[in-house]
Amino acid sequence: NKKSTVLADYAIVYTESNLIDLQDNVVITTSDSSVLKTSQLYYDQKKEWLYTNESVSFQTKQDIINGNGFDSNSLADDKYWFSIAGSDLLLWVQGIALGLDLNVEICEPDVSPLAIQGPMAEDLMVDVFGTEIRNVKFFHFKEFPFNGRMLNIARSGWSKQGGFEIYLNDSQLGPELWDTIWEKGEKYNIRPGCPNLIERIEAGLLSYGNDMNREDSPLEIGLEKYISLDSNVEFIGKKALLKQRKDGIKKRLLGIEIDGSEMPPLSMPEEVFKDGKKIGIVTSAVFSPDYNGNIGFAMIEASNATAGTEVSVDSKAGIRKGKLCEIGDFWSQVQSKN
Repeated sequence: NKKSTVLADYAIVYTESNLIDLQDNVVITTSDSSVLKTSQLYYDQKKEWLYTNESVSFQTKQDIINGNGFDSNSLADDKYWFSIAGSDLLLWVQGIALGLDLNVEICEPDVSPLAIQGPMAEDLMVDVFGTEIRNVKFFHFKEFPFNGRMLNIARSGWSKQGGFEIYLNDSQLGPELWDTIWEKGEKYNIRPGCPNLIERIEAGLLSYGNDMNREDSPLEIGLEKYISLDSNVEFIGKKALLKQRKDGIKKRLLGIEIDGSEMPPLSMPEEVFKDGKKIGIVTSAVFSPDYNGNIGFAMIEASNATAGTEVSVDSKAGIRKGKLCEIGDFWSQVQSKN
């Protein structure tokens, strides 16, 4: 029963838009005793959303933050964010809501992710957001204040180096956030970047649409540790996964080493053979300078999905010899060479 209180000199209620306009000496005291003060604040009753473009003062137990504007576009007990990346999760969520006749609103908010990755990422984030960010666990998130906004920040990202993803919920704040991170990051030799295909494969990071799709299950692609089939929690697909675990999988995603000269990045799947019989496909592949060879992922039929199995790959450059391995082997060998 945690509650927050809002005080103001007066308020105007707009019945058609469900907005309440709070004006003069507006003070919000949250359940954890944080206090926000401003001269005007809007409350959207339907979306349970507080926001203002006026100057604000936000006081927590640790800090006093002054800035322009505030947006409470945060998560609540009945509000969830899905980071859909390149998948069709949005369509799936909409289909579930429609099929079960759920009383929910599904929308795409004005949120832009910014990834801070690398071995110095945590130190940089501490400089910008404070030491509390060190306590955010892997794949967990927490809200942190930045210039009058509360930003969701997760310890996640598409790299093996580790880092964070900042979910910016105010596009107008983008240049200020970028400039602040860039200024604080100069001493760490910060540089702009993008997902790196070579490191992705070395690190065993899978790509939806390339290495797996809706036809593949977590048990087949090595993600079983992220699901809990033995708990009492029910979820969509649980019965099918329990049956698959009992009956056994029919295919499995593995790593693959491919002999020969340097391969260009794979643009289309290439067939994998053993003793002249097709047993699967290479889903991603690239030449790794640190590994000093061509490495990739391959979806292989279960009867042949064993590390150490010698195969052949029908590549653009002709038939190449290859050997199956565990996906985690790449990173351990790259690290041992460096």
